[in-house]
Amino acid sequence: MTGSYWKLKGFRALLAIALAALLVSCAGGPGRNQPGIPELKNQPKYDLPDIDMLAMSAEMKQFVDRHAREDSRSEPSAWALAYATMSPDVLRFQYNPQITLPADSAFHEGMGNCLTFSAMIIAMAREAGLEAYFQEVEIQPEWSNVNDTMLVSKHVNAVIYQKQRKYTIDVSRRKSKTDDRTRRLSDTEAQAQYYNNLGAEALIDGNTALAYAYFRKALELDRRLD
Repeated sequence: MTGSYWKLKGFRALLAIALAALLVSCAGGPGRNQPGIPELKNQPKYDLPDIDMLAMSAEMKQFVDRHAREDSRSEPSAWALAYATMSPDVLRFQYNPQITLPADSAFHEGMGNCLTFSAMIIAMAREAGLEAYFQEVEIQPEWSNVNDTMLVSKHVNAVIYQKQRKYTIDVSRRKSKTDDRTRRLSDTEAQAQYYNNLGAEALIDGNTALAYAYFRKALELDRRLD
């Protein structure tokens, strides 16, 4: 699996029924007159906190001050920041497709999936004063079966712009191709995918109610995720 993954088929009839209802309620796409997303009946209720996936820590700011410039006199450098973040001798970040964390936790733990890594480097690039955004890359579907739950992977990387040059930073070290189909993601879309990932993880752990709560929170941010 890559970093951003989507739950497509569950092993509980209750969940299948709940998701069917959820899809029907969202089928029209985003809009003010959308019916509300139904709650999961006869299940525990979760009041999920909002999570800032682009949160910066003091250690991250120190890393930016130390590595985002090629020397102390130069302006922030997208190349220097990307090199330091990807270097096994500097940050030592370990790619793990099954771990979804916000940027500050990813930096502290030194691991995470492609969505997690992209959030971390985008947060640091913006801290350095650079333009940066999430990018979804269209890849061939990659299916996996975890605890009787079928998952299909999606892939996200980070893009940093500087002086009309575009730097694509990909934790999987996948090289961009000229015929790649990509799409810029807004921060809101990326945040919705973040909650979707947490929902998939809860589903794999067998916590149907928590999974539904995360899927519901994702859809409240971006109704196109139906």
